[in-house]
Amino acid sequence: MIAGVNNVREEVGRALLLEEKLRLLKVAAFRPEWQNAAHASKLALNTTMRSCEIKQLRWRDIDFMGKTLTICKSKTEAGERVIPLNADAWDTVLLLYRRAQGLGEIQPEHYVFPACKASHFDPTRPQTTWRTAWRSLRAAASLPTLRFHDLRHHAITELG
Repeated sequence: MIAGVNNVREEVGRALLLEEKLRLLKVAAFRPEWQNAAHASKLALNTTMRSCEIKQLRWRDIDFMGKTLTICKSKTEAGERVIPLNADAWDTVLLLYRRAQGLGEIQPEHYVFPACKASHFDPTRPQTTWRTAWRSLRAAASLPTLRFHDLRHHAITELG
């Protein structure tokens, strides 16, 4: 963090090096308990989505014909947007959809990342965190200081 004007703390994001990005994604595939963090990482790296936006994503927000998703509620009004899905993001959405099908009936109001407690999934409630999985994943990928939000910065840098 850097002290800004009037001693306001500002977090500075960073983009990953190509080898860091590839290592993160490769390591993410190793452990089942990192599955949601891995899927969320792929979405963040390919869509510029924030963690809170990913957690709040519902099936009704995904246009399967147009291969887009809509962020209806975001941190800022400017954050409300339609995001085209590239091949990696689209593959991740399809994988999550097949997983949801395996858990039962899918309704438009169900969350893409459903809450889970004691191996019981509740698609009517969103997952609230993947902090433990993220910390383990980034340590295993030798990226101990990488914040999940840095994936958004990386995606924005790649778009620029």
